[in-house]
Amino acid sequence: MRTYLQTASAVLGSSLLVLLAATHAAAAVITVGGDGACQFNNLPAAIALTDSNGQDDEIRLANNALYTFIAVQKTDDDELTIKGGYQNCASANLAFQDTTLDGNGMSASVLSAQRGKLFLKNLQITGGAPSGEGALGGGVSVTAGVQRVEFSNVRITGNSAGDGGGLSIAGKPGNRVMVKAMGLTVDDNHADHNGGGMHLEYANGTVESLLVEGNVASNDGGGIWMGTD
Repeated sequence: MRTYLQTASAVLGSSLLVLLAATHAAAAVITVGGDGACQFNNLPAAIALTDSNGQDDEIRLANNALYTFIAVQKTDDDELTIKGGYQNCASANLAFQDTTLDGNGMSASVLSAQRGKLFLKNLQITGGAPSGEGALGGGVSVTAGVQRVEFSNVRITGNSAGDGGGLSIAGKPGNRVMVKAMGLTVDDNHADHNGGGMHLEYANGTVESLLVEGNVASNDGGGIWMGTD
């Protein structure tokens, strides 16, 4: 009996290790671009995968494709990195130019995040124009379900919204969004109400490099509007 219990325990332990390994799988690298080595040829298809696979992901964008009419949402609880500037999907080398995500004036944020963690790198985000009551963040909109957002070598330019023409980070009591900016430029955006460049509320964090210029708001905070907390 003692031998049986030890064996059963070992089998159970092995099963738990397999289950934990499956639950905490390494981040998947997903390539998007215009060559045969790419897993996807458009960003919305890649986002649909990352929202449903139950793990952390890194999307790498190659500059051999155009990313136009972009309006994508992150809705899962995991960590997502969107990293632009690759020469092609077969190369790990970055190109000299960042990758542009263009909303082309559609009535939606170019990128929006509702949950989890979002890391943006080597991107230019433009052409987002959400409209109507409560329209936030023409380029990037981050809501209270998000735990953390980071910007590294990102330019948010030429967007518009009701509040936060370029960027909106809107947490709430008990759900503050942690923010880190390393080389973030927010310029030439427009808000119908507050925060031509940036609209921030319940957002805490650190800024290592930030340039805000040429933004316009019809009400308060042409460059940056900071609300509660």
